[in-house]
Amino acid sequence: DLRARLAPLAARHPVSASRLATYARCGSLYLLQNVLRPQPAPEPEERRRIDPLERGNLFHEVAERFLRERRDRGELPVRDTEAARARLREMAEEALFGLVEGRPPRFTLLWEREKRRFHETVQLWLARETLAAERSTPAHFEVGFGLDRVPDGAEPHLRDPVEIDLGDGRSLRVSGRIDRIDRRSDGLVLRDYKTGRAPRDDGGVFRGGKQLQIPFYVLAAARLFPGEPVVEAFLDYVDGGRQVAFRPEVATGAEFRLLLRRLVDLVARGVFVQEPSACDLCDFTEVCGPKPLLQRRQAIKVRDRALQEYLRLRDVS
Repeated sequence: DLRARLAPLAARHPVSASRLATYARCGSLYLLQNVLRPQPAPEPEERRRIDPLERGNLFHEVAERFLRERRDRGELPVRDTEAARARLREMAEEALFGLVEGRPPRFTLLWEREKRRFHETVQLWLARETLAAERSTPAHFEVGFGLDRVPDGAEPHLRDPVEIDLGDGRSLRVSGRIDRIDRRSDGLVLRDYKTGRAPRDDGGVFRGGKQLQIPFYVLAAARLFPGEPVVEAFLDYVDGGRQVAFRPEVATGAEFRLLLRRLVDLVARGVFVQEPSACDLCDFTEVCGPKPLLQRRQAIKVRDRALQEYLRLRDVS
């Protein structure tokens, strides 16, 4: 039973793309989130801000709802009009209200500042969407593959997981959900929304599997839309208005399969390395200890063979 929970290839169900990406970011985080699953203690402090996970979920909800409504009403391409801005403000306000419904914050000045920041983010996103409207048109949202439950609605979904030949007689089954698919004259555009700061190193953003979702989305789109090539795929960092591109052809290359083989083998062996670079946006720092301690611990164990194997994941771009 434990092996089925640990090893991606032995699991009863397909493994999610986000779960594999979590392991590549930090093995200890994978263990805590997906195996041990400790529950957070009740927050003793009054809410003063929107935490990063909530902010990401709120943006996904508002952007999807807004674009889907525009599509279903035949109001695409997106235009940055007063009516559109007002509708987006209304949707953002409804999402923010739902976040705190039944437990309104007492620190109203701090909460109003957080709300203004979120409203600014979605309005700036609308302006960028308008500028990009001539290049591609939003077509589908939250497109799932390999999920137990197929959502209702007009979006296409692939009931079966994406099965990837690892090149050594084994295959990996993966499930997930594509944030957004656009269409342009020469093919499909895949987008994965991110909130927060974009990474500085564009060339290494996918190194070590830290952003595995996009290549899995490319493979799923090939199954969902045969004959329609993926011509562009990127991470859309909405806070800074920056897009980090991924070359779609990498998803079918030998190097990507090598990365997956290394990754699933390390998980199956129980190699759960604490990776200090993942600490800044982690919910489990109280469990692992402060970041400087993890950095010191890794430096001491740098000759450990399992640690070296895990760190070599970064060499796969």
